[in-house]
Amino acid sequence: MGGRDGRNSRYAVLLDFFEHPAIEIIMAYVALISVVIILAEIFLPLTEGMRRTLYIVDAVAVAILAADYAYRAKASGDPRGYVKRNFYEIPALIPAFILTLLEAKLAGAGLLRFVRILRVIRIFVFVSRGSRFLRLFREVLRDVRFLEFSLMIMLTILTGSFAVYLVESIHEDSPIQSMGDAVWWAMATATTVGYGDVVPVTSLGRAIGVLMMILGISLLSVFISAVGAAFYEYTTSYFRSSLETRINERIKSIGNLSESELEELIEDVRRLWESKRRS
Repeated sequence: MGGRDGRNSRYAVLLDFFEHPAIEIIMAYVALISVVIILAEIFLPLTEGMRRTLYIVDAVAVAILAADYAYRAKASGDPRGYVKRNFYEIPALIPAFILTLLEAKLAGAGLLRFVRILRVIRIFVFVSRGSRFLRLFREVLRDVRFLEFSLMIMLTILTGSFAVYLVESIHEDSPIQSMGDAVWWAMATATTVGYGDVVPVTSLGRAIGVLMMILGISLLSVFISAVGAAFYEYTTSYFRSSLETRINERIKSIGNLSESELEELIEDVRRLWESKRRS
């Protein structure tokens, strides 16, 4: 019983890690970073030191994505079937430095196009991997009425810009002498960044600045709270959907499950039940 409980405990820890909503976000960014590295290698004149750094970062990214792929294959309940259905992801897990070595070796053999196809496959697969998070982000922005919030923030900045321009531009000592200066100041003030390179010098201009700070903090606080709540709702839904999909796949092949896989199925059902009970 001790060994079985220990195995279940390790499985629960693994699930807690890989199924955590933050992991999906991390994997999406890791995939997009790898795409940027490939594009930089193709289109930018990199020095040897820059290229070496990119290869190290890429190798780490590929290792992370390979671990994610291995977990998804195991969690599917049918690793071989998963690999067959998603075989196209395997070439994408070849590190960039290996592709470069292959390119140098195969160039003389007329197989350079083959390596370039591998690069294209890698970009396609990783963009697809990152797009899952982008779709989630799009759904969240739609639910928090992103367009309405953006319009309110933009109008606040434009109104503040125009007001401070009228007040400050008539004073020669003021650094705000154009609408461009005013817009830059309003954006820095409304977002509470406050670079300090452009500041109003009149009392009325500073009063406008105080009002911009209050409005900016209020709008951004409401927006960030709404986004946080929406992300929590969607990530919880994603977690349940992932569990339900894995449970259904394992139930279909329940007769072929080993004892450890059956225990993992029971653990999945328990976690799904706890998740729905908490809500």
